[in-house]
Amino acid sequence: MMTEIAADMTVVKLVSVVLELKGIQQANEEFWSCYEVLEKEEMERTLHYQERVLPIYFSLSCQSHLLIKRNHFIFSIMRFLEDIENLCKSGPLRVCEFKNESSKNFHTRHCELSGTTFKLHKELQGSPCEREYPVKELKLYHGCRSKLHPPTP
Repeated sequence: MMTEIAADMTVVKLVSVVLELKGIQQANEEFWSCYEVLEKEEMERTLHYQERVLPIYFSLSCQSHLLIKRNHFIFSIMRFLEDIENLCKSGPLRVCEFKNESSKNFHTRHCELSGTTFKLHKELQGSPCEREYPVKELKLYHGCRSKLHPPTP
């Protein structure tokens, strides 16, 4: 089954078209998302529902793919956000700033997410802010490191 993808097709439209082609009915508390999967780094990024599909597809390398699957996190996040008026989280996080394709170095930084701002601190939260980004400009990936060994047998 082939379908045309329009130049202005968004992720939410692609997901609905694929689910319709496969004959999958969405349950009430079931959410499906499209992911950009990077095979080499074993990481994936949930695409925003308003992102356009074709620019993402044409920017992918041969080791990257688009994947549509259930998103188990959305319902939990929605319940969590209903109870919180002013969200503020902080803690250590592995961060990589993409300057170009050849420099992909991850560093552990103390991060703080508050409102619409994401702040990086070199050490603990009390240290001066190293960088500050608007949340809308961030691309978030989550993944696993398969070559990492457990600390104890």
